[in-house]
Amino acid sequence: MVCAPNIAAAAPLNNIKSRLLVKSLRFRYFIGSEPGRSMPEPAAARCGRRSRSLAYPPRPPTPSMTLFDGSVSHRLQDQHEIANMAHHLRLHILSAAAVVLATCGAQAQARAPDHGLAGPAPQQAAPAEPDAVEEVVIEARRSGAPMWQITKGQTTILLVGEITEVPKATPWRPDRLETATAHSEHVILGVQEKVSPADVFRLFWRGAKIVQLPKGETVADFLTPQQLRRLIALEQKNGRSYQRQHPLVTATDLLNRLKFNRNTTDDASDVVRRTARRNSIPTRPVGRVYGDELVDSLLQAPPAAHVPCLDAAMAAAEAGEGVVRERGDAWTRFDVPKVMASPLERALGACFPWGDPRFGPELRGQWTDAVSEALKTPGVTLGVAPLRVLAEKGGVLDRLHAEGLQIEGPAWRPRDQGAN
Repeated sequence: MVCAPNIAAAAPLNNIKSRLLVKSLRFRYFIGSEPGRSMPEPAAARCGRRSRSLAYPPRPPTPSMTLFDGSVSHRLQDQHEIANMAHHLRLHILSAAAVVLATCGAQAQARAPDHGLAGPAPQQAAPAEPDAVEEVVIEARRSGAPMWQITKGQTTILLVGEITEVPKATPWRPDRLETATAHSEHVILGVQEKVSPADVFRLFWRGAKIVQLPKGETVADFLTPQQLRRLIALEQKNGRSYQRQHPLVTATDLLNRLKFNRNTTDDASDVVRRTARRNSIPTRPVGRVYGDELVDSLLQAPPAAHVPCLDAAMAAAEAGEGVVRERGDAWTRFDVPKVMASPLERALGACFPWGDPRFGPELRGQWTDAVSEALKTPGVTLGVAPLRVLAEKGGVLDRLHAEGLQIEGPAWRPRDQGAN
């Protein structure tokens, strides 16, 4: 093997640009790789490891876990915690899909020709034949993921309700969803994140603010006596103290202990994105979210704003690890009300970003607008949205139902609550 010249070792790092490059290479070790996958060694390291400046730091010995659709370390302290929260911001921002601070591993939106957020102009070609539409519907339903068909004139929209971190033990058929996607004419996926390296570094260096509470404060300042008693019971069970820890980080730890991100299979959006790219199907996001705004929201929100997230996470922790399998099984049985009532699903919906008073409504509104726009495009459009966005009270399905549109699919609300 012929090694490349060791330029980094020969030239001193005497300017800001070079220093930031090296820092970014080191930092990517924490935020740019999937769980269990090590970053490749740089060429200089493979060639006798002559350059110490580009050598990666030793990998933390603790395994990665999931933070509401992203990843963090068991160590909720120091810069490892901050770096992993930056990972969550960079990679799995909202998806459903969700999501900022998103799932382990880069999940960039498929890049179709840039037509803007409104997507490509409505197709002038003849609409799909009824038999072709029915074939797509049948294949999508056979996948095991809950799906709703909305028809208006010559337009058919198939909305797949996604849950993240689907357990491998959950009997769903991604290959069926691949077939349905391949026969669709348009695809709508989750929010496109616009996160710059500056946003990641900013969260990294200032993230201590969302790891520990300000000096002199404890979590007892924000919780009711009943909530505090529940948290103390979980402290005793887990053998650690949460009194000085930020509520968002405590919620992260409690959910991670459920192990709901272990032994998982592809999410629906992963399957559809991959298939659409392979078959050159026009794909567009429902909207965009910018990293600087997300970081601002995280850093500026008072700790008390994350108490609903902590309360929901405590309920999930009290229910135990069984909620993970129960949620997945209910999803493939199309028992949507049971999924929505799951303590785990409630916790994921109550925490950042879905529970954020600013971004939560904005994200939901983007999906509503995207479906309304898709109804103007003849043909078959397949969309993958977070189940909670579709099925919650006042969600996308409720709004479409209120408009008098024809909706075919599983019940999404308990029968005593109407709407379906």
